[in-house]
This record gives sequence, C-alpha cells and structure tokens, in this order.
Amino acid sequence: SHSGGVSIISNQLYLSASVRRKKLGPAIEGDYSKKDQQALHILSAFAYILKPVWFACILQNCNDEASASAAFRLLILMHQNIPSFAAAFEEAGGFAPFVLSIPKFTTSPSITLSMLCQLLHAPILHL
Repeated sequence: SHSGGVSIISNQLYLSASVRRKKLGPAIEGDYSKKDQQALHILSAFAYILKPVWFACILQNCNDEASASAAFRLLILMHQNIPSFAAAFEEAGGFAPFVLSIPKFTTSPSITLSMLCQLLHAPILHL
C-alpha cells in the first residue's frame, strides 16, 4: 500500500485500490452492488447509441449548465466504464473537440468534479 494512497506509474496518476474503495467505491466489477451492475448494463446500452460525436455536438450547442453537466457526467461515466466507448472516444480525438464547449462551464461545480474524476482516474459512478 502507498503511504498517501497516491502513486504515479507511466506518468498516470491513480489512487491505490484500498484508498479508492474507502473513499470512492469499488474498483472491480466483483465489488459492485447489484444496483451498480444494473447501471453498468444501462451504460453499455447507451454506448451503442450515444457516440463521442453526439456528446461533442450536444455540449458545443448547449447553453444550459444543468444539461451540459448531465451530458458531461454521462460522457465520463461511459468513458470510465465502457472500454469500447473509451476506445472510440480516444479514436475520435478524445477531449480535443471539447476545447470550445467545456470552457463555457468552468464555474460549474458538477462539470469540474466530473473533469477531476477523469483526470485523477477516480470512479465517478459513486459520486
């Protein structure tokens, strides 16, 4: 275990599994509750319909903070939990298409929290 619970490997910051479970929830599917597993199944279904370009279009044209926050949280949930979506997202340019839309909402605590979860590799499913 790491003394502070944080380590850097391959230039990626991550929280140790024990800290993640204590503070942020389960780290592997076996640790997920039935409710969490149902949520993951729903996210998998969304991944067939909602493609990365959909999120870019929604967020670029969105002026409502609550709608943008919901869309961005769903994007991060899918990116963290659906490997096929994460791969398609990175192939479509990752966060580069969002450089004009996300700054509109920099004062939104919800979007900031979602971004921090993504940057710190912290599971957003339990927030």
